[in-house]
Amino acid sequence: MTHLWFLWALLIFYVAHLVLRAPFVLLDRTGAWGRVIDRMTAGLIGPWGPFVLGAPLALALWFQPNWIAFFGVPTPDAGLIPNTPALVGFGLAFGFGALLDRRRDLLGRIQAWWPAYLGLAIGAGATALMLAGGPDPRLVPLTDPTTKAMAAAAFGVATYASAFAAMALALRVFGGRSAARRYVADASYWIYIVHLPLVMAAQVLVQDWAMPWPVKLTAVVGGVLAAAFASYELLIRHSFMGRWLNGRRVPWRKPVPNAFSPAE
Repeated sequence: MTHLWFLWALLIFYVAHLVLRAPFVLLDRTGAWGRVIDRMTAGLIGPWGPFVLGAPLALALWFQPNWIAFFGVPTPDAGLIPNTPALVGFGLAFGFGALLDRRRDLLGRIQAWWPAYLGLAIGAGATALMLAGGPDPRLVPLTDPTTKAMAAAAFGVATYASAFAAMALALRVFGGRSAARRYVADASYWIYIVHLPLVMAAQVLVQDWAMPWPVKLTAVVGGVLAAAFASYELLIRHSFMGRWLNGRRVPWRKPVPNAFSPAE
């Protein structure tokens, strides 16, 4: 599936969400169950949240045979049935996001905890990296049970601590309105879909250039970004594809009439 495994996994999570949500909608007439779930969601907001959410992922990584710690969650691109760590790790993130959508008032509490989340993400992430081999990673499965257990635990905590830290910092630093950030956010879905073939083509184009690799890397990244943004603006944003990807089609901006023209 190359990089499109992400969309297949999302479809699985959407179906699971609808199936699990249906009995609650039918049976929870008074909203009592919903209030219990909302309180449980609120209870996960704090430095302890990454430990609670990371525990199932750590367990799944521990039981994953031939797990290469440096790569984290094994990419579920080898078939239609995702591996267990991917289902657990990404599924919990999806599920928590769905629950958090019911309690958007908790976003302020997440923002307030940003120092703790960031420190925990850096600490657990550095620990996971060291256990995976450090700057010179061992790209082989972990065989020592103790090392594997510690690496799985560190990676589980680092995964969700990083997610909380990213949310908190985004709310704190980029919480205001910005037309430029809105445009980039709208274009990001299309760029994700289209970037891989463009990057591959660009690498073939520059591979024989007699230039240092940083120059070629900059050319590939800059050129692909420019092409992706241009294709988004010309082909996606103002067409039916914009509605499919972003839920809305942005109409072309009409020119403003000249107030001093004779026609006026």
